[in-house]
Amino acid sequence: MSTPRVLPCLLAVALTPTVFAQPAYCPRLDWLDRIGTDEDDAIVAVASSPLRPGLVLVGTTVSEEFPTTLGTFAPLPFGVEDVVVGELHVFEPRFAWATYLGGSDSERATDVAINAAGRIAVVGVTRSRDFPTTVASFDPSYNSDEETSGDAFLSIFDPDGRLLYSTYLGGRDVDVATTVAWDSSGRVLIGGTTRSASFPTTAGAYEETTAFGSRDAFALIIDPAGKHADDLVYSTILRGSDAADDEVVSQIATDHEGFLLVTGQTDAVDFPRTRDAFDIVAGGELDGFLVRIEPAGNGAADLCYGTYLGGRKNDRVHDFVVGTDQVLTIVGDTESRDFPWRDLRSHPPPGTDGFVIRFHPGGRGPQDLHYVEIIEGDENETLTALAFAPDRSRDPIIVGSASRSAALPSDARTAPDDEDDHAAVQQSTGAQRVTEGRGIIGRLVLSPNSRLDCFAPVQLDAVSGFVDLATKIDGTLFVVGATSVAPEDATSIEPGDGLVARYFISVPGCVGDFNDDRNVDRADLVLMLEQQGPCAACVFDLDRDGIVGLRDASLLTTVWGACR
Repeated sequence: MSTPRVLPCLLAVALTPTVFAQPAYCPRLDWLDRIGTDEDDAIVAVASSPLRPGLVLVGTTVSEEFPTTLGTFAPLPFGVEDVVVGELHVFEPRFAWATYLGGSDSERATDVAINAAGRIAVVGVTRSRDFPTTVASFDPSYNSDEETSGDAFLSIFDPDGRLLYSTYLGGRDVDVATTVAWDSSGRVLIGGTTRSASFPTTAGAYEETTAFGSRDAFALIIDPAGKHADDLVYSTILRGSDAADDEVVSQIATDHEGFLLVTGQTDAVDFPRTRDAFDIVAGGELDGFLVRIEPAGNGAADLCYGTYLGGRKNDRVHDFVVGTDQVLTIVGDTESRDFPWRDLRSHPPPGTDGFVIRFHPGGRGPQDLHYVEIIEGDENETLTALAFAPDRSRDPIIVGSASRSAALPSDARTAPDDEDDHAAVQQSTGAQRVTEGRGIIGRLVLSPNSRLDCFAPVQLDAVSGFVDLATKIDGTLFVVGATSVAPEDATSIEPGDGLVARYFISVPGCVGDFNDDRNVDRADLVLMLEQQGPCAACVFDLDRDGIVGLRDASLLTTVWGACR
């Protein structure tokens, strides 16, 4: 793997349907509150179910009083530190159901994903030899030798919080599952990191062995059918040749051809890459990476695309989404002055800067990179997660954290929030400064030309940053994060709490004179449906009185302002 390979796999390009240009609706905060107890509760990931009105949160707690519910897998705690999984109501921070997950030692959750059938996949790491596993799962036995080590785990719940499938994943050393997704066939995709020489891989995978002692990346596919070892469909290691190399996977997904897309970071100088990729030379101490793998079991030929992403210092890729045009939108952070397309005449201060890029792994060298935007400040800025807006624009909504000195793109008009909302209240035609707090949220407007927009900070000192988000079809967005210090103006929020916030991200029920004929009528409704999809004309129970009526329509206008 020391020399780049010729690109062997052709990447088909899907045609993008024509979408009408439309205004970029900026996120509007509905509510923000803490999740959990008076002890440390970390909420690390959130996912939206297509079958349920709520959304699922996962995290970790040391508390014996987390608000679990009866009838779920485990309403009582197991050990020192447990995973928590729960479905949150969309109108208020209260669980419809919640359960503990763990054994007699400690566990940490890292990610969650929900498939079209509403099944919930949770991954992380456990040190418990009695972690709950299911009959005929891939690996029901703990593998690590040392008490300080740990195994990765996969646990799958039904939409009501009952455990369907659970397995260990790992070898004799430390193994951590860092990200999870579902494919269209109901199989689970997992990425992570391992130090185990005995980590399970499949015959004919791209790389079947680890580097014996280093932290290597892995990517695998599990079919949770309960057929023991046959559940492991594909598993490969991703690494450099040096035993001291260090790799971590941050995100995994499939493209329209069912090939694996994997991102993360590496310090290897010979990490897997292909000859016609964007960047085949390691740039710095730590580089981001993107690989595309055909899980066919053809050894080295499985690698269709591999590239570095970064400059001469430390660069990290945190998340990505795949558009219908097969272009990836990728977010992360960089310390490199020479990050791709960055102005070399600039002199950014020490620390990290957030980046968002648009990238197509087509094997066209520098032309694979379509767009770059950097968010700079005097301290540490990072963009951690993104998801597509729940309308026809398919604009990525991006969250992260920023210092008070960061200049945030905010070109769109923004309507003021209620006084008790903690969102930024500004109407700007230029860069917006972070005056309070550190959590940030914004939008990458794709049409007609890509540009960052609508970025605003959350006006709470306690919000140390946002880590994940999920959208609902009704035009709402949920963001999770963490606190650092207790704010004076929010006494219910304590240091170490998990946070969840609900935003409006599109206009779900506002019909205006879109065709400029001076009448608001059926023609305007049809035009809006063409632009934003079928839920654009829905009005929801915004006042939470159990009735969808004129008060909801009035409240919608109050929240979003007049239609134009």
